[in-house]
Order: sequence, then C-alpha cells, then structure tokens
Amino acid sequence: MSKAIKKRLKTLTAELVGLRHEVVVLDEQIEHFRDVADEARMRSMVAETPQLQNEAKQASRTLEVMVKNRTEILERITRLETKQDALLDALSER
Repeated sequence: MSKAIKKRLKTLTAELVGLRHEVVVLDEQIEHFRDVADEARMRSMVAETPQLQNEAKQASRTLEVMVKNRTEILERITRLETKQDALLDALSER
C-alpha cells in the first residue's frame, strides 16, 4: 500500500510543479494584458471611435479570461495540496 501512496504522491508533486509554473507564466501574461487593456481603454476614451472601443472591450475580456483561468488553477492547486496532505498522513501512519 505504501508503494501506491508513494507513486500517487510523486504524480501529485509533478502535477503541482506544473500548475505552479503555469501560474508564474499566467502572472506575467496578466501583467502584460493588463497594460494592453489599460492602454486600449485610454485610447478609446480619447478617440471615442467604435473600433477603439471594440479593441478596449476585447482587451478587457482577454484579461478577464486569463484572471479566471489563474483562479481556477489556484483552486486546483489547493485541492491537490489537500490530497497530498492526506496521502502524507496516510504514509506517516504506516
């Protein structure tokens, strides 16, 4: 049984490392797209053209999607860490 637990722990650890890396990448992308959205919003306010207003809306939507994705990944990390803790507890009981 402890072999199965260790194997599952190894799998969870690898998945957590990958997800944490994704968060780092997303943080960088979010920072970039936040700047893009801010700039597009300012341009649309100054020019007040439909095209620039659409660009600003699209930039804001892109940013929202990325932030939502980041939140979902963080929630998944939390769930996996809970599973990892339970497996470590089970392993230490042996």
